[in-house]
Amino acid sequence: MYTSTDEREGLVKTTWEFARNKFKQVDPHLTKLIDKVSPSDNLSIYLAYFPYGMLKGDTYSSYLPLPENQVCKLNDPNIDRTIIKDLGYGMMSSPLGIILDKSLEYFIEFDHQVFPYQIDTPGTIFNKGILLKRKSIRNYTPNGILKATAGARTAFMLPSINSHNGINTLSKKTNIELTTPRKLTDHYEIFKAINQSSINSWKACLAYFSEDWFKSILNDPAWIKIKNYILEDKENSDSFNANSPYYEIFYSKAQKDRNIRTSSPYLTNTAIHLIKIAIGEHPGYIPATTEELLPLQLIQSQISDSFQLKKTPTVMVPHSLIYEHEKHPVYYSMQFPTSPHFLTKKNEKVTANQEIDYLDTILNKFIEEMTKESSLLSGTIFSDISNNIRYNYFHNYPPKNGNLIQNSRELMTLDPRFSFCSCENTYSEFSFEGQFLRGCIQVEPINRKE
Repeated sequence: MYTSTDEREGLVKTTWEFARNKFKQVDPHLTKLIDKVSPSDNLSIYLAYFPYGMLKGDTYSSYLPLPENQVCKLNDPNIDRTIIKDLGYGMMSSPLGIILDKSLEYFIEFDHQVFPYQIDTPGTIFNKGILLKRKSIRNYTPNGILKATAGARTAFMLPSINSHNGINTLSKKTNIELTTPRKLTDHYEIFKAINQSSINSWKACLAYFSEDWFKSILNDPAWIKIKNYILEDKENSDSFNANSPYYEIFYSKAQKDRNIRTSSPYLTNTAIHLIKIAIGEHPGYIPATTEELLPLQLIQSQISDSFQLKKTPTVMVPHSLIYEHEKHPVYYSMQFPTSPHFLTKKNEKVTANQEIDYLDTILNKFIEEMTKESSLLSGTIFSDISNNIRYNYFHNYPPKNGNLIQNSRELMTLDPRFSFCSCENTYSEFSFEGQFLRGCIQVEPINRKE
């Protein structure tokens, strides 16, 4: 069930001396703090290698990778006793750990829908809350909704891959029976099959701290700086959720003061969601140009060949925008809503272009209210949005009259990432008519361009 030899597969039981260099690459400061306490070889660290698409956990338990793309739950009664002894303290949530290579996506799966929730990148320490001794007798965590996977669960191809001939060809290449995707989030199964069929498959690497590490961090005074470092990061990341009730008051007041009609709560909630995307509190989407979230080269090459694509095999992946440090935009689609209010009734008689026109009005009113000195959000990150973010709109059939909505064809020039292809094929065009771009909002950092 685990091994002591690191061959980048399954679960590896090791020591700080062996894992140190991997830690140093993603968090040099944490590495220095750990070096100062000189952990002995008796304090085990587990390296877990998750192939693309494998579940890392859900609201019931953590998952552990096994050889040959197999997986088991940490709360499995048949699991190895050594693993229970070392990692069982995180059985109902997750052991304390850190991402060492590649990224994870936390996603919401509900009512046959899948939505991105959070992207965790290398250096992210997870389940930090387990260090808090306070235990509530109340459980506020919903069941079966939030899950985490190695790589991007909600990634998808921009061009259509609904061809039965293409699916059959790819099935033969991967030796895995595939079905034609009905919606964009079904592309994940195809991506996963492509990765499984490769010898040098994509894997994320996580490190789990054993219970001896956990107890030392929690109770040993010599380890207090490590504990404080982890919890300080938790406090910063929890700040948005802690203040959410005040944001709700602001939005209610802004709707009243600016006469924002509530006849379309779907669009009002979408505007609020776009503000969260602008400040990085919810992922948007970007065209993938790296292997951070999936085996991009394999996917582009295999799908391009199998489906005989004539346009760039652009892959869209979730991404959280940090506008203070980034110059490239993220995207949101009216055809692929990822707002938590997805069940709110949408007016099907209204076109995407009409939705965007109304949405732009709501967004501008919210942002204008945020920038007022008398605003409830004055002095917060929200009041900086007008100076740091621009919302641009695209559609493959924009209205003939008006300048608000641009033709999505223009994105090939405005954002070269849409034309990125890691395989040798060259394409003169990208899929500007793809479903995602039929009513698309670009959330663009301004004053960040080279």
